[in-house]
Formats: sequence, structure tokens, C-alpha cells
Amino acid sequence: MNKTFIPALALVWGLVACGGGDTSTQKQEETRGEGDALLKAEVQGSITPKELLLESLRDDSGPYVKSVKIYGTDSLVICRKDKDYTYLIDNERSSERTHHMYYQWVFALVRKDNSAPEYKQFVIPQYMDDVYGERKFLDVYDDACILVAPNNETLRFAMSNVVDLERNMFVNHPKAPSFPEMEFKVGPFHPFSGVDLSNVPSFWKSAETIVLKGDRLILRGKDSSVDLDIVPLSDYETCGGEIYEWYFTVRKEGLSYTFTISSSSPDEIPCVPTQGEFIDSNTLRLLVGSWGDYEVKSVGNCGNFKRGICTSYPTDEEYNNWVNPDVDDYY
Repeated sequence: MNKTFIPALALVWGLVACGGGDTSTQKQEETRGEGDALLKAEVQGSITPKELLLESLRDDSGPYVKSVKIYGTDSLVICRKDKDYTYLIDNERSSERTHHMYYQWVFALVRKDNSAPEYKQFVIPQYMDDVYGERKFLDVYDDACILVAPNNETLRFAMSNVVDLERNMFVNHPKAPSFPEMEFKVGPFHPFSGVDLSNVPSFWKSAETIVLKGDRLILRGKDSSVDLDIVPLSDYETCGGEIYEWYFTVRKEGLSYTFTISSSSPDEIPCVPTQGEFIDSNTLRLLVGSWGDYEVKSVGNCGNFKRGICTSYPTDEEYNNWVNPDVDDYY
């Protein structure tokens, strides 16, 4: 519907722009107003909106925005100070992505009226309970909707309700990667303090080689081999403190496990890591949930193991800030 209407509207604007003088300007404004009203009526008359109710997370977050109405991938209406502002959604620049345990819809906005606030982007997050199960705690930061202003200032809002958005609305959406083969020769499984080893499945405890390949995690012991499925879109990378980590959720016979690769530097992955408890430039560990970990003896195809192999990973800016932190941030 919008694909045939918008070009026609653009042609009308182009024709009225050819006039001159005050009279022409007035006609342009009248025509634009009629066109906007027609567009709004057609889109909003054919699509039932999904309304998201918002609450500001900061007192200084700028003008109060109380709700956003989403008309599919056509338009979005922001209610600010009891006044509605309509924005077209630029589908080519809009996208979907994963971030840690969240799925996000990123709407690229084009305002319909020059008097409207010049917001550039609106981001809606959704916790992926289909991957991680029931949420046990609320992360105010990751749960927040984000409205991006022209100066790239991010305004954050808590959601008072939940809207059901479909995945793959936009062409640019996340796809589960097929991982290049990486083989880890590991030492004995070391349980964390207080862990009852009887609760740990035997295939984790007996693993001597762990292979990450395609959409599988393969655990090989002396007399056994077990394949676990990597849950699509469950893979992500983070950096913080002194370590960089790759997270995976894997499943076997309906049960889920968290598998984590931890390194002191993703840019210098050694084929033969340093052994020991102190973190240095060659430290590499593999962790299984909150049960325990392995020391890594060697890495096969270590050139395949690097930053940016997962669906979600830190941006270059975030990574560079981690590598070269601003000293002032610590004070």
C-alpha cells in the first residue's frame, strides 16, 4: 500500500515546488498539509497500531514522551506533551539486531512535519525468553526503549506495557551464524566452590576435546562423543574488566546449558594458551554455566577464533574504549 502511494505523494510535492512567490509558498504548505493528512488517514485507517506506553528513566531526559504508536513498517506516531507527531519509517535504514539477551527493533525515522522534533531513531528491546527462559531479574538499562535525538543524545524510557512485534519485519535482521571449526584441547573439568559434581552431566566432566563448528558444540571424551545444538541467536560477545567473552546457549535433549569462552585478549588468541590462575595476554578458559571450567591446553584452527564471529558483539568504539579506557572514567 505505501509503496504505490508515497512516490505519488512525492510527485505532488515536486510539482507544487515549481511555483514562486508568497502565493506559491502558501499553496505548497496547503498541498503538503493535505498530502500529510491523506497519508496519515490511509496508513492509519488500514493498520491497527501497536501502542507502547513509556515512562522517562531520567528527570533530565528532555520533553516528556508518553507513548509511541507503531503502524507496521509504514509510520510511527510519537505522543509528546499531549501532541502527536508522525514519522515515516525508512525501511532501508531500519534494522533488527540482538544485544546480549535481547532482541531489538531499530526504527529509522523521517519526520513528516518540520515542526516535529527531529528524532532520528527509535529502538525497542525485547528479552529473548524463547532462548533464555523466564527472566529472573530486570535490567533497567537493557530493558529501556531508546529515542535518538539529532545530536546523538539517547533518551531512555521504561515500557509500561508489552507490544508484540514480529521478527524479520525489516530486510536487515539477524541470522544465526555458521561457525568456522575451532578445536579446544582441554584439561580436567574444575568445579567451582560449592558445586555438587553429581549435578553436572557426565559429558561435560569427561570432555577432553571441545569442538565448535557450524551450529554444533561437540564434546569428545576418551570413549564418547556428544553433539549439542547451538540455539540460534543465542551467541553474543562482551568485553569488561580484564576479559573478553563469547557466550553460547546449547541444548541437548531439551535441556539448555551456557557455554562461555573467556580470553584476556581477542586479538591475540594463542594456539597454546598460558596455564595458571593469573590473567595475562595468553589466558584462555572455557566455562560451563555456574558449574565449573576447563583450562585450555591448545587451540586447533586458532586463526578462526577471533572477535566478531557471533551474532552480536561490541562495536569498534566499545571495544577500543575497553582496550584503551579513559582514566577519568575510574574517578
